[in-house]
Parts: sequence; C-alpha cells; structure tokens
Amino acid sequence: MRRMAGGLGAALLLAGGALLSAAPGARAQPIPGTSCSLFPTNSVFNTDISASPVHPQSTTWMNNMTQQTNLHPDLGTPAQNYGIPINVAPPPASGITPTFTYNPESDHPAEGYPIDQTTLIEGGAGAPSGSDRHALTLNKNLCKLYEIYNLQNFTNGQTPQAGSGAVWDLSSNAMRPDGWTSADAAGLPMMPLLLRPDEILAGSITHAIRFTAHCTHGYIWPGSHNAGLCDATFPPMGARFRLRAGFNASGFSVNTQVVLRAFQHYGLILADNGSDWYFGGSTDSWWGTTAGDTVVSELKTIPANQFDAVDESGLQVSAGSYAAAPPAPPVPSVYTAVTPVRLLDTRNTPPTLGGATSVNLVIGGVGLVPANATAVVINVTAVDQSAAGFFTVYPTGVARPNASNLNFDPHQTIPNLVTVGLGSAGQVTIFNGIGTANAVVDLEGYYAAPGSGTTGQYVPVVPARITDTRAGSGQANAGITLGQGSTLDVQVTGAGGIPATGVTAVVMNVTATNTSTASFFTVYPKGAGLPLASNLNWTRGVTVPNRVIVPVGTGGKVSFYNGVGLADVIVDVNGYFTDGTGSGAMFTTLTPSRIVDTRNGTGGFSSPVGQGQNIVVTVAGNGGVPGNGSAKAVVLNVTVDGPTAASDLIVWPDGGSVPLASDLNFVAGHAVPNLVIVKLSAGGKLDIRNDFGSTNVIVDLVGWYG
Repeated sequence: MRRMAGGLGAALLLAGGALLSAAPGARAQPIPGTSCSLFPTNSVFNTDISASPVHPQSTTWMNNMTQQTNLHPDLGTPAQNYGIPINVAPPPASGITPTFTYNPESDHPAEGYPIDQTTLIEGGAGAPSGSDRHALTLNKNLCKLYEIYNLQNFTNGQTPQAGSGAVWDLSSNAMRPDGWTSADAAGLPMMPLLLRPDEILAGSITHAIRFTAHCTHGYIWPGSHNAGLCDATFPPMGARFRLRAGFNASGFSVNTQVVLRAFQHYGLILADNGSDWYFGGSTDSWWGTTAGDTVVSELKTIPANQFDAVDESGLQVSAGSYAAAPPAPPVPSVYTAVTPVRLLDTRNTPPTLGGATSVNLVIGGVGLVPANATAVVINVTAVDQSAAGFFTVYPTGVARPNASNLNFDPHQTIPNLVTVGLGSAGQVTIFNGIGTANAVVDLEGYYAAPGSGTTGQYVPVVPARITDTRAGSGQANAGITLGQGSTLDVQVTGAGGIPATGVTAVVMNVTATNTSTASFFTVYPKGAGLPLASNLNWTRGVTVPNRVIVPVGTGGKVSFYNGVGLADVIVDVNGYFTDGTGSGAMFTTLTPSRIVDTRNGTGGFSSPVGQGQNIVVTVAGNGGVPGNGSAKAVVLNVTVDGPTAASDLIVWPDGGSVPLASDLNFVAGHAVPNLVIVKLSAGGKLDIRNDFGSTNVIVDLVGWYG
C-alpha cells in the first residue's frame, strides 16, 4: 500500500501560461499548447458511460464513502501552491531516472525522465518530503507523458529520489502490467484525468475525472494496483461513479453545468486513497477569477449521494488494454399490441411498496413478451396510497431518473400508461417515493426488433376526437352514457385520420368524466373476452384521462367496459400501428429524462403556464432524440402540478391548429400525469396549451419514433 493522500490537489501550469480553447464536443482534448490526444478516443477514460448499468455493489460502496457529504474540488491557483502542475515544454537536453522506492513497478525509459530544476512539483519545492509531490511532464514532441510520485528536491548532477514513476504513450491503450502502480495508487494515468479550465471554457469535458476515497479494497479494470486495506464492502481502485441523470443542474452557472454534464457522461474514477470525494483538478489562475471561483463554490455543494457506481465490465475489450467496446446502438423496434394481461397486483402479492422502496418485475421472456423485447407498454395504477407521492418506472439496472410516471394524492386511485425499456434480465423497476402504496400493473404490448415486414410500425396523426358520450357533444355516441356493467363499441378504423385498413392497434387518449361513483374502464378489442385488467380508475366526480394502446377488433372496433355506476367516455385518437400492408416509424426507447419543468426552469420555462397560454418545446436534439429531423414523433410523460382551476392540457405539433382533443384533464390542486404520443413538427417542436387557470407543467421524455 502507498500513501494516504491528505488533501493536496491538482494543478495545471503551462509553458507560456496561455489557455487555449478546445473544440466543443471533441474527444480526448489535447493539453493547450500541444497536439497530443489524451489516449485514443476509444479509451475507457474517454468513453461515455451515461448508459452503463449501475454496479450491483453501488449502494454498499456508497455507504462506506460518507466522510464528506458533498464533493470537494482539489484545485486552486498558482499562488495557493495547491495542485499538480503539468509541465509542457520541449524536455531538457538530457533526461534522468530517479531512484525509486517502488522500483520493480516503475518504468525506466532509455531517455530518462524529462525533469530538471525548473520542473514544477505538486505543492511546490517546499512541500513536505512525505507528501505526494507529484511531477507530471508531457513531451509534446513525442506525445509521451512522464509521471512521478514523491519526487524529492535535487540539484543538477544528483540522482533524485522518488516513490514511483510511469511513462505513458498517449497514442496507445496499453495498460500498466497487472499489479503495478503508477504515480497514482490505482495504476492509472493522472494528467488526462484532471479537471482543467480550458475544457470548461470550451464547453465540453469528454473524459473521466480522478478522485479519492478514504479506504479501498482491491482493484477492478481499468485499475491495475491494490492499495487498500479495507474489506469488500469498500470500493475498489478503478471503480467509476456517475452523477445521476436526473440531477437538476439548471440552477448552476453555465461553466459549472459543463462539469456536471461530464460527471453524468464520463463520471469520476477512483484513483487513490485520500479523503472521500476529493476530485483532482488543475492549478490555474482562472480558478481565482469570479467565474472560476463560482465553479469551485458551486461544485462544493454537489451531494455525493447523487452518484452511483457503474458497471464497466461489459466495456472491456481485452486484458491489458484501456480500449472500450463501443456502446451498442439503440435498436429500433416495432410494436405488438396484446389484449391486456395483469402482471402484478401488490394487494394480492405483497409486499406493499414503502417509502423510497422499489419492486423489480420480470417481463421480458415471460408469457406473451419475448426475450428479445426492448421495451414494454404497461398500465400502472397506484392504489391505497398513504401520502401524496409518485411512482417512477425505469429499466432495472440503470440509475433511477429524475422523472415520474404517476403523481398522486393520498387514497387517490391513479392509472397511467407507461412505455419503459427493459433492463437487466428483462426487468423493470417500480419506485415509490413517499409513504406506502400498492401497484397494479397490466401489460398492453411490447416492442421488439422487426422481422422482414413492416408490421408494428407507428403512424402519428394530429389528435382527433372520435367519441364523446356526453349529451349534446355533437360527436359519435353522444348521449350514450355508460351504465354499470355496460359496454360501448367504438369504431376506430376509418375515423379521426385512422385508415379503414392496414391497422393492428390504435393509440387513444381516453377520458372518464361525469362519474357517479368509484369505478374503472377496461378497453379491449371488440370480439375478445373481457380481460382482468383496467385502463382507467377513478373516484366519484373526478375526471380522469389515460393513454390507451389497444388492438383493433372485429370490424375495426374497440370495446369500452364500465365497471360500476355511470360514466361518460371521451375518446381522442393520436395514431396507429401498421399491419404488413403499410409502413410507418420504428421506436427507439430512451432512459427517461426531464426536458421541461416550469417549477425550476428546466427547458427554459420558469413559471406556470397561464390561462390560454401556449409554450413551444424543442424536442429534437434533446434527451437522446436526434436533431437531424429523423424523429417523427415522441413518447412523453406529461404532468400538471399545482393547477389553480379545472382545466385541460393539449399537446400537438408546433405550427398546426389547436386540435379539439385534449391530453390531460384535471381539477384544481391535483397533480395529474398522462402518457402523450405526439407528432413533431418539421422543426422537431411541439406546442402545449393550458385552457384555464394556471399550472406547472413537467415533461419527461421516454422515446421517439423515426
């Protein structure tokens, strides 16, 4: 085991002192004043790990990394002598190799190490001899990096003393030999993993950042050296940690947001023993400017508990190499609708979900859903809630997103249609935020890779109303209120832009209103048996909407069954899925991400949507939706929060006329969610309108069709 680093940080001093801007979005950005890449672009250090699964030991490791509540940036200005200087210049005329304490694990290059009396050392020449005293030198002509740990002061002609030394060819992915240290305890390079102002100012950081933990156990790839004395409940050297995708960065400065995006996409990598959550940066005068000091101050407020350990094992290409396998591209999928089937009811199969607890549900490879399914459509209903709360449904194994699928009040039965990718072992996770609640889950269909035909592709239409049973509505089936145990058959093909043929399933927004008692609707193909499943659940007097995707039945019709009491039904169509005679768009599932939240400014909207107000949301280019025009429609979860009056929300393609159809219906004071599948305008935008009062609007992106 080597040193217990105690708080000296990392610094960057460049020959000439000038900072050069790197190109935004570039991989392996060079150190200013050089043209050297910082390892190949396929190096694991330069690999986006935002979609990597959460490590099974994440919670255990995190529980043993609690010395610091928040992150601590280990960086500062030259005047503070706080950090690891990077020496960039043509090397001295002749190099010298120190005498190393860890000699068998140190490199001995024929040209020696390019160090002399002018070489800048961590902490300065006066740093205690027992401190880290790192010296990093980049030969910009050879693109070789020379890193030394614990370099002692020496005079010309002397052979210096040092702890260890490592030499890196920055054009290669070659690792240290297994079991070897480097200038860092984990056997990793240091300079390419430091936070630098030039990258922040360029607007893009595309590599992992090194950090420390107070005690470690063993090492995992890409680490190569064990320097820990703790048991297996502590993190290993080389472990990668990622800021959760749902962390709200909107309130931070633009420069700090650059760093936070790097934490979400490239993460922190455990490189040394030291204080928990101290991450390395560069020494630079910029840290002392107003902008730089703001970044430092804001980074000190980031809670460490917003990170998860990720599992990188699936990225490793071969032993002895930092090369990472490219992430698998998203699989465009087609949809197969099924007659609804109940998968889970925690009222009958405990346990009830407690606060901040979750249940994993195996769906892929079970029953009607094949093992190669990429995503499922499920109707999730919350019942018996003890407090106002929410459900978040997401692929098992990924970090829980900052997005919700259902929002509810105590004892309010709330359903919502959910489209969710399948995670590890074909599972989805249902997380309950607050209090206790039961979850009821019904399968509506699944997405899987297409066969040879076009069956299951999606065709969006501008929302259109095809049924409204309220007397005087002027719509089909006006005046036919559904009584207890009654069924209404609605013609969907040939109506509202849905063609008469070529349709396997239809997407509708179904609203129950004028409800005389607590009850439910079940929607299913005409001619099929009544399934044990529900699509809408409500309490007396409440208007409830929900998205429904259902196969079309006999004669192109869909049946609506009302369980108890009286209720009117409103049906708006949004699109359909093709049979083999037509073609449309295929679906790409995404990990849910929040693109609008008027409560905090996410998406550029920082106040409630007022009466008769429209907001225009740019979706293309955000949250994983391509910005090249290939996305034709998107799947969203839209929630209203804190409405001041009974109203409705309408979502439609930007530039078109406001449709008669609504997507959400709600009353004052109640949060209501609904799944929305909406066509995008040619510019990748959509409009959202609120008709009465004011309400906050939250939009979570789930996937796209293209």
